[in-house]
Amino acid sequence: MLDSEGAMRTKLIGLVAATLAGAQVTFADTIFVEGHTFDKNTGLPVRAAIVVLSFLGPSDPGPGEVILGKPAITDGSGFYSIQINTDQLDPNLLQAPLDIRATCQTPEGEKRTDRFTARVVLRPGTIRRDLYI
Repeated sequence: MLDSEGAMRTKLIGLVAATLAGAQVTFADTIFVEGHTFDKNTGLPVRAAIVVLSFLGPSDPGPGEVILGKPAITDGSGFYSIQINTDQLDPNLLQAPLDIRATCQTPEGEKRTDRFTARVVLRPGTIRRDLYI
């Protein structure tokens, strides 16, 4: 009988072996990207900003860009949360890190961007990302 650490190790080895063998890996249906939005010059939270996440395809920017989830509006502390359904993305892209652009439109109408890399997880979860715009 395997202990819990041994069982996890066995599952991990099986997952790696399946991936290397070209088997289909099932990713989480839904993930969340959330964090706070700060002004990069002052360090203060950006309130009431519209946050849009997009996946940057091979051409940046270009027609291959895909909006991820629905835009979010930051609260009084600059917090945002966006739900992403992974079925929006090509399954082949899910196995590599995604280059993501966060575009924030301030209440004054100014657009600012930040970029980050994230991996899609195998089980539902949250990617925590503070944005400095």
